[in-house]
Amino acid sequence: MNKKEATKILFFGLILIMLVGVVTLTRSLFKKDYEKQTTPPTEKIDQKKIQTIDDQTLSEMLKRKESLVMIDIRDEESFQFEHLVDSINWSGEEVISANKNLLEGKSYIIIDDGYLNAGKRLINDLGYPKNFYYLDGGMATWKNNGYSTISFGNPESFVDQSKINYIETEELKNLLSQDSTIVLLDLRSKELFDQEHLKGAINIPLAELELRRKEISSFGQLIVYGESQFEAFQGGVRLFDLNFFNVRSVKQPFSELKTGNLATESFTN
Repeated sequence: MNKKEATKILFFGLILIMLVGVVTLTRSLFKKDYEKQTTPPTEKIDQKKIQTIDDQTLSEMLKRKESLVMIDIRDEESFQFEHLVDSINWSGEEVISANKNLLEGKSYIIIDDGYLNAGKRLINDLGYPKNFYYLDGGMATWKNNGYSTISFGNPESFVDQSKINYIETEELKNLLSQDSTIVLLDLRSKELFDQEHLKGAINIPLAELELRRKEISSFGQLIVYGESQFEAFQGGVRLFDLNFFNVRSVKQPFSELKTGNLATESFTN
């Protein structure tokens, strides 16, 4: 090997070493920056100023119907999948923006996932207001200790499937001819309901069940149907979570109910 070739190899070797060094340094800096962003800054939180409430105490307060507002600051998808009944879903930024308008006479319970101290950091950012409390352990502890939630309704969940009692079209026809106390609940949109629905049915869209549950009679059997079997399944799950246990979900979609000789009516002109 001559001197010129040796010099060329040495040059490329130095370039390669420098590239490896740059990549290693970049990865190290990126990792530190990522950890800085994702590691909760708990050292900046004055733990003594955080007012916490445990799940048992909150459960008792809910039973007594005390004046409180539960604010779930998790992402919307997690909230829709499962949350405490009557809680609202606000981001931390929305809570901070609304803080000036929040009433002094109410207690506010901040709920997070229970893992990253997001709720505590929010209360810290709010300046530790006296009427704000952090649900100790968040949703994780609440669920692990067996307290009730309302869920989205997952057909692949054994737990959610166990909440459902199905009914077929033929059995529904027989029941309607024999039992005048049956309540038919249409879970579709108001627009679809007005176009056509089963005769005598009431309409509460699926998304409004939690908010409007007081409109539903707890006496007699409740039969729910929707635009699809999945919609009726979700309605049955949510009603179970809302303590309506005498509920049956129609397996067939509304399009098939219409062709099954079940009487329908319309509210459109």
